[in-house]
Amino acid sequence: MELAGKKLLFSRPLLQRPEIDGRTYGPLRPVHAGVLGFSPSGKTLAIGGRFSSVFLFDVFKKRVRYVLPLHAEQGGANALAFSPNGKRLLVAGLWNVSGASFDQIHLFSTCNGHRIWHWNNKSDDPSAYDTSALYTSAAFSSDGRRFAVANNNSLVIRDARTTRFLLMRRSEETKPPSLATQKQLFPVLVVR
Repeated sequence: MELAGKKLLFSRPLLQRPEIDGRTYGPLRPVHAGVLGFSPSGKTLAIGGRFSSVFLFDVFKKRVRYVLPLHAEQGGANALAFSPNGKRLLVAGLWNVSGASFDQIHLFSTCNGHRIWHWNNKSDDPSAYDTSALYTSAAFSSDGRRFAVANNNSLVIRDARTTRFLLMRRSEETKPPSLATQKQLFPVLVVR
């Protein structure tokens, strides 16, 4: 939407075939966007939600540039973030397999649409996994050297180049952590 003239510039439904590991199945179905994010330049809009891919939409050409596949027959992206230079996209989401839910994190190149790195916590014992702990937030540091994903009881910070852990904090409480617990979990994250 153009803010000055308050007029709609473009509207288009998104459709997708279900996709697993690069193979498509079944008929086209409508995509309902759950998370959106503009690149720093404003030229690209990332569109994610409860479907098996993230779309990189070229705002000026009014077309999808890349379809970034997630490992998700069901599930999809809960959060996404562009790196400060716009060359990478961080996606945190959910992967449903046989009724069990797992976290997944992907790092994509926005230049060519290729997946740079991915991680999931798929376990041999789905009953041991707490489905309330799915990642719901994602962010890059302002210099692009680190990225973070978080949920209501944990925070993970990784090096953006090597993807190695820099910090991992987790609360064992099942309810939202108290202020005292938060101070114990995040002693290095003091706001001044």
